[in-house]
Amino acid sequence: MVERAILSQSIVDYAGPPQIGEKWIADTKVRGFGLRVWRRADGSAGKAYCVRASDQFGKLHRRTLDITSLWEWRLATWPSSKQYNRSPSLGRFVQEAREWARDTVDQIKERPTLDDEEKAQLGAYVSSKHKRTLRKMVGVVLRGYAVNGASQSYIDRLDKLFFSHVPLEMIDIPVSSLTEEDITKLTNFNDVSPGNVRFLRPFLGRIFEFDSRLSNTRNLYYRALRIAGNDAEDTDNSGNILSDWQSVEVREFFDFFLVEEKYWQQALCLYFYFSFYKAPLSQVMAARWDQFYELKDRAEGVPNPNSQRNVIWCYREDAFYYESVSRKDLDILLKMRNSSEDPYLFPSQFAKQFNHIKSVDHVWGKALQRFKLSYVSPRQFKIMLSQNFAYKYRHIQGKELI
Repeated sequence: MVERAILSQSIVDYAGPPQIGEKWIADTKVRGFGLRVWRRADGSAGKAYCVRASDQFGKLHRRTLDITSLWEWRLATWPSSKQYNRSPSLGRFVQEAREWARDTVDQIKERPTLDDEEKAQLGAYVSSKHKRTLRKMVGVVLRGYAVNGASQSYIDRLDKLFFSHVPLEMIDIPVSSLTEEDITKLTNFNDVSPGNVRFLRPFLGRIFEFDSRLSNTRNLYYRALRIAGNDAEDTDNSGNILSDWQSVEVREFFDFFLVEEKYWQQALCLYFYFSFYKAPLSQVMAARWDQFYELKDRAEGVPNPNSQRNVIWCYREDAFYYESVSRKDLDILLKMRNSSEDPYLFPSQFAKQFNHIKSVDHVWGKALQRFKLSYVSPRQFKIMLSQNFAYKYRHIQGKELI
């Protein structure tokens, strides 16, 4: 028995077995991928994600996914305060299974997998490092600002500041070839006015962020800033311009980002950046839906019907770094998810393929103008908010509601 459908969590979890034998629910997104459902001898249902595909010689191959081998499965069953989900539903991992199936079919047909293509792209990226000069990288960053809605006057100002500050002999040096001495020169802002430093410093940081996969220049840049004392504005707790804010101002500030329509990606990105605790803005901009997991409370294997949904965002794959999601923010996430099939939470409107936004400067400028504040970086603003009682209370409430 064969059925066809776009496999989803509900379809997988509620698929019933036939009276005898088995049935196959073919996924219409990935050819060869499907859900096998069969009747066991004791009358219970068996389910598994499978692949059925023919190789180049017409030989049929069958593969079954060992769901417990998935990193996402191990995370879902990770012990947390002695209460964790011992048996998550199979449907929760349909997207991960679909990705496994896509690679498995490619391997059977001896085609490059997505991982192979990514490695090839990375190889091309590495081989081009000698072409990634400061001049070319500043052009890349400014074009990204333009497509994400930054004003031409803002772009022109950054362009002028960059070329007036960076020594001519460095302009055409590959970013990955810059020495520690070169980077130290770039962090010397003695001849730049304080107002322009607020624009130039994060702009240079963005250029080094782009090069972080090829060299250690990003870390050298931020270390040079600390040594020179040029990051004092971001760490100094004195002069908090938000010290008089009460809960009503904090609420209006967050609501501002929730009502933006034209640039909703940048607005919601800023909303969640201030809502999360430690995740850097670059990680929030690149957040993907497959990085979110729901952990369910269990007591000796019996689900607690009164427990709240506990959703976490694991924003780094190489370690167990995560942020908790409050109930209010979870409602916002669910609305976002229901209105978009993009793999990124904050998709770029201008990318040829799926990609995420690269800047939030346009909406951030609008927010500062709306609340009549002089320029301050989002990071510095977050530090000021963290000293505000109303903002702390918002997080405490969020943690209790999870």
